Amino acid sequence: MSSLIYSPIHSYLRKQNVFYALFILSIIGVIYACFQIKIGWEHKEILSALTPLLLLFYLLLYKIADVIALKIYKRHIYFSCRLSNYFSIKEAEESTWLEWFMQVAILFGSALLWLAVIEFVEGIVIV
Repeated sequence: MSSLIYSPIHSYLRKQNVFYALFILSIIGVIYACFQIKIGWEHKEILSALTPLLLLFYLLLYKIADVIALKIYKRHIYFSCRLSNYFSIKEAEESTWLEWFMQVAILFGSALLWLAVIEFVEGIVIV
C-alpha cells in the first residue's frame, strides 16, 4: 500500500543496505512468528503473527520486478504515480505500462500469497 500512497518509497529499496536490512528483519519476524503459532489459535491471532510474511513477499516480488526492469530497460523499476496527483516525480512520468502492471502484481501478489499462507497455516492448526 505504501507504493500507492507515496511511490518514491521504492527508491529506498534500491539501496542494497536498506533492502537487505528489511529482508533480514522480515525473516527474523517470520521465524519469531513460527514460534508463536499455537494449537487452537483464532484466525485473527494467526493473521497478526504472520504479518512479517507480507513484507517478505513484497520484498521478494519487488526484487523479481526490479530484475525484470534491469533486463528490459537497463535501469531499476520506476513506480508509477498514476493513482496520486499530489506527487510530481519525473521518474514516475517515465514509467511504462509494464512497470505499472508489475507494481500492481507486487501489491496484489504479496497480499494474495500472504493470505494463502495464512489459510494453509489455519488448516494445519485447526486440524
